[in-house]
Amino acid sequence: MSDRTSLHALGRQFADVFFIPKNIQEVLTPVRAAGQRAPAAEAEIAEAFCKNLQSIVSMTGLPYILAVTAAHLRRQELLRYSDKLTAALRESGDDAGATSAEQTRIDPDSVEYGDAVNWEACAFLLGLAKEAELRESVAQLHYQATVLIWGALEHASRDLFKVYLNRTPAAYVLLLQNPETKKRFDLPRISLEQVADFDFDLSSRLGDLLLRQNDLADLTAIKAAFLSLFANDATLREALSAPELWKLFQRRNLIVHRQGRVDERYRSATGDHQPLGAMLVLSPDDLTRYLKHVSSAVEHLLLAAAAPISQSNAERSSQL
Repeated sequence: MSDRTSLHALGRQFADVFFIPKNIQEVLTPVRAAGQRAPAAEAEIAEAFCKNLQSIVSMTGLPYILAVTAAHLRRQELLRYSDKLTAALRESGDDAGATSAEQTRIDPDSVEYGDAVNWEACAFLLGLAKEAELRESVAQLHYQATVLIWGALEHASRDLFKVYLNRTPAAYVLLLQNPETKKRFDLPRISLEQVADFDFDLSSRLGDLLLRQNDLADLTAIKAAFLSLFANDATLREALSAPELWKLFQRRNLIVHRQGRVDERYRSATGDHQPLGAMLVLSPDDLTRYLKHVSSAVEHLLLAAAAPISQSNAERSSQL
């Protein structure tokens, strides 16, 4: 087995336990592009969302980052001592010894050096992961990442709903056409005291007022609201209907309300067959998928919110 094959095998074992932070720009670039095509308020929401996901990736990948940094610093120190030894051998006239030392020196810019650092970091953390306490800490880190990833989607959805209705109050009639969203956002149930908070002027604050009735804190509410506003947007419907988003939302609830202990309600909602009463198992691959699907959902929300009301929706609105 070659050294690289051994490293890849170790890496696969490592990735089953620890989250490896990768270049998240691949999933964030479409979000930023959609934000650039949107009005300024939506662009700010897009950038805030991207920063949130970048922070989550950095936090969740902290064990790997720290281990790699420690391995790199140790090897840099070894290289300095190796260089000092080579210089001392040359000064003493031992050119053969100096040449031999130089030939065994690994260039810090080489693939071999990177492989060595990764091997050391992965082997170190996997050794620690044999301890139950560390594995529990890693599991809790993944729990927090799951909650934060959902939170990034929830906050972006809420903010986009608010700025869209503030800018396009006429779109409110689209919410009234859907019995579910009509029940969630029924203005007649809003008190005069609430309207007074906006100086009785809802021309540019309707979104703020509606969020007081329903803060879009669950996936069902997010889908109902946006698919009422953009009923003909098939790509948005597909993005918000991704099974991974539903599982993310349900797992977030299990973590927040049950500390991650699997119950029948969760199993029934998701079809997940993890044992009843056991602690929810989350893999690093789960987190990677959640990052991808949440980014896709926000991208398509931005694209929908940035577009004018479709002709069909406008016609529907005018009929009310």
